[in-house]
Amino acid sequence: MVARPAPGPPSSGRLHVLPAPSEMDDEALVEGLRRQEPQAQAAFCRRFAEPVYRTLLRILGRAQDADDLRQEVLLRALRGGGRIREPAALVGWVRTITVRVARTELRRRAARRWLRLLPPEELPHPASHDDPGDDDVEAMRALYRILDELSASDRTLFALRFIDGLEVTAVAVACELSRTTAKRRLARVEQRVRRLAASEPALKAWVEEERS
Repeated sequence: MVARPAPGPPSSGRLHVLPAPSEMDDEALVEGLRRQEPQAQAAFCRRFAEPVYRTLLRILGRAQDADDLRQEVLLRALRGGGRIREPAALVGWVRTITVRVARTELRRRAARRWLRLLPPEELPHPASHDDPGDDDVEAMRALYRILDELSASDRTLFALRFIDGLEVTAVAVACELSRTTAKRRLARVEQRVRRLAASEPALKAWVEEERS
């Protein structure tokens, strides 16, 4: 807690105790974001910088991309803070913004891969090669090779559910789907990933475990 003198005569001896930014609860945080208070904005960034990074990393599979895009997610959230009405919705709202940014990046990647197949004279802009991922575990590399074959939406669903470990309801909220639709699509994408994983030696143990 941060203790500051209360407004009024110094002789009053009263202290007005304000919560430190890191101690703001969801209600105070949401209200502060609505008012665009710097203290609330700082507390918001401190609280969500790491969770946003982790979600981006699990969807995108590249530490550099996750680090670059974390700032974009936080800035979008701060700009839209006035739209939050219910403190209980704060975490899901931030996760939804994170998913939108991640899906946009995945679609950009797909476009860049497509552009690199064109003759140089037909490229609208120079194509830049993506930096290699930081994953040092072959199984994860194999998994992300498979995820590269999925659509942005399917990849996001799979990463949130099976890599980030979210419950189906939370996945549905983040991806702006009904729970029924999310569950149906998750079953479909899980089946496809499992089928593709069967051809990856590094994922053989996982496939066999799932079958047993």
